[in-house]
This record gives sequence, structure tokens and C-alpha cells, in this order.
Amino acid sequence: MAKLIVVIPDLQVPYQDPEFVRVMLKFVKAMRASRRYTKVEVGQIGDLMDQPTVGRWNKGAAGEFKGTFWAEVRETRKIIEQFQFDWIKIGNHDRRVMDYMEKYAPALGGEDSEWNLEALFRTPKKTKLLHSPEFIAPGWVAAHGDEGGLSRIAGGTAFAMTATWDASVVCGHTHRAGILSRTVGLPGHRRRLTGMEVGHGMVETAATYIKSKSPNWQRGFGLLVVERGKTYPQLVLLDADNSFTFDGRVYRP
Repeated sequence: MAKLIVVIPDLQVPYQDPEFVRVMLKFVKAMRASRRYTKVEVGQIGDLMDQPTVGRWNKGAAGEFKGTFWAEVRETRKIIEQFQFDWIKIGNHDRRVMDYMEKYAPALGGEDSEWNLEALFRTPKKTKLLHSPEFIAPGWVAAHGDEGGLSRIAGGTAFAMTATWDASVVCGHTHRAGILSRTVGLPGHRRRLTGMEVGHGMVETAATYIKSKSPNWQRGFGLLVVERGKTYPQLVLLDADNSFTFDGRVYRP
């Protein structure tokens, strides 16, 4: 039997879409209850939390004084508790509180500081925080997507990083959902390298930092099926009402 890895995209709390979260929880619950897989692993690809109050554009502005930081932390902790993630890849938005501390309150930082993501997220012992790209399946690296150059083509950012690490890459960051592949090697030693971007799960209009009212974003998530040492990727796209199909079944919030 195979192992299933579900890759949840950028949510950027407090901009997450509650219906997206709801339908993904339904899907994860259904997969965990299924007897089709030896194990169901759930990961989050980064930018779980946006932390706008400590964003650089809010420094000295009204946004820094909104007083919503801890409410957003509690909402993030709730999502972590609901999904019971096996791993969370740290993204550039997740690191904002660390950057803020380093620039404006370095005396409160340091190795033993309680101002770290493990403490803020209150991640359970089973949840691993990935601070750098790591292999999560045979031949596949989980990255956030800010580690390389940004492509406007869905899948292009992840695809470019396959050359850097000589491995297939799943990432978020771009909020686009796409999958691109190339085949390398001589006859008898041919292999496919794939880049997969898993989209987003946000309310687009709530992200006021986006100047365009019609960004090239897609809602989606990723799947990696691991069997007999091989990894098979699948990208799942969601419609505007957060419905999607998988294995002949329609999932709705």
C-alpha cells in the first residue's frame, strides 16, 4: 500500500478562506479514515501566518498599532490543532516576527528567546518546522518558493529550483497552481524532474497588499503518493466555491 502526503498551500492567516479550510479538513479527515494508504501525512508549504502588523510596510503606520497580532496567532494555532500537521515549511511571511525582533527589539531575541515560531505556533511534538528546503519524499524537496527567482508562469518557480537541487520540488509562495516537468539523462538512465506549485487558500480581496484586483492566483493543493520508492505527484484545483474532485468524488465546504 502507498503513503499519501497532502500539501496544504499558503493560507496567510488572517487572510485564509474559512470555506477553503473547512473543505480541506473534510478531505484530510476522509483520507485519514480511508484504508487505501499505509499513512496519510499532512504538510503546510509555508506562509501559514501573514503577520501584517509586523510587516515592513506597516512600521510606524496605523497597521502596526491595530492590536490584532495575538488574535491572529490564536487563529493560526487553531488551524495547526485542527490539521495536526506533520510538518510546516517556514515561509517569508512566517519569518516576519523574527525579522521585526531582529530590527527593532534585538535585546528580546537570542538562542533562548521565547519569541520563536515554535512558541508562537505551539506546534505539537509530532509537527516538524522546516526552516530550510528538505526532502519529504523520494526525489522530492519541499520549499516555500522564495528560495529562487519568481516566475509568472504557474509551476515555473518550482520548476526552476529543480535545476538547483537536482530533484523535483513542491512549493507555494507564488499563489499559483501549476506543474511542469523535464526529462534528463541518457538512455537507460532517464528520469523526470517536476516542479509543482500548490496555489493558495486565501480570500483574495482581503489581501489588501495586492494592487491588482485580479491577480493570477489559483486555489489548489498538492498530493504526493509514495509507493515502492517512487513518488507520484498530483495537483488538485479548486473552483471559486472551494469545491473540487478527487478519485471520482466531489468535495464541498
